[in-house]
Amino acid sequence: DYRDQEFTLAISGEPTTLPRNLIVLATANPFDRSVTDLDDALLRRFVVIMMEPDKVFLESFLKEKGVENRVLSRTLRIFDILTEAFPAGFGHTNFLKVESIDDLADVWAGRVQLGLQRTLFHDRQRYEALKGEIEQLLQIDEEAEAAGTDDAQG
Repeated sequence: DYRDQEFTLAISGEPTTLPRNLIVLATANPFDRSVTDLDDALLRRFVVIMMEPDKVFLESFLKEKGVENRVLSRTLRIFDILTEAFPAGFGHTNFLKVESIDDLADVWAGRVQLGLQRTLFHDRQRYEALKGEIEQLLQIDEEAEAAGTDDAQG
């Protein structure tokens, strides 16, 4: 424990200490790992709290936010697809800001698609099948939505 022990900052040369009550919280997933020796060193020095992908929490959270059923059902289906596809599952926190199909499409395009492609690099057929299923879920049928029957895709 190095708290309350003075040391010199490398860049500024200023003396400093870490307070006794300092708590550092960090998140990582199995895909964030880069160098095994460094990972092992960090794991020895910190308490690790495992948090598995949680569909029940995600559903409850989005319902409390008032997310429409058509968006909720598609979000949960995509969450299921990704949780099965990624070896360690896919974190529910990626979907906490989803309020519309456009938000869900942004999650797919900006946070998921490349990772899924890399994960399934050696199984191109499975990647294409999952990509097609997800992209179909992201399609908005304007006529069906106006008639109130758009949930058929979810």
